[in-house]
Amino acid sequence: MSVKPVNKPQSLGKILGNSGHLRGLIQQAQQNTALLLEVHTLMPEALRSHCHAAHIHDQQLVLFTDSPAWVMRLRFCSSQILTGLRTSSPNLRGVRVRVQLPSRQPRQPKPRCKLSEDARRHLRETAAGLENPALAAALERLSRTR
Repeated sequence: MSVKPVNKPQSLGKILGNSGHLRGLIQQAQQNTALLLEVHTLMPEALRSHCHAAHIHDQQLVLFTDSPAWVMRLRFCSSQILTGLRTSSPNLRGVRVRVQLPSRQPRQPKPRCKLSEDARRHLRETAAGLENPALAAALERLSRTR
């Protein structure tokens, strides 16, 4: 009986790097991350946590912030940032600031309250003593919830 050789699992980086298109996307993402880190060093510390992405498009630095309130503050320091980037990117003509709201996490449903047996009994007794049939029916339905 022959033994089949066991293939070692490949790293995700190696698998993704084999595709030319994906390799280009990964390199672009790495360049954008490096650019963002460089931009962060050129801006006031208070703005860094609100500027979460950067890339260069049509010889313009495009910065993304998390709120319209920070757009003007980023624009005020854009000439300082542009001057600082001239050494690494001499062809930059300007800075644009865009708002990109963070993606929302889906809301988790709230856990339903559980009624004790005593609470259910009180609801049924109250419903039995009511003259309003609609309210009595609603309390009866409520008493049957688990």
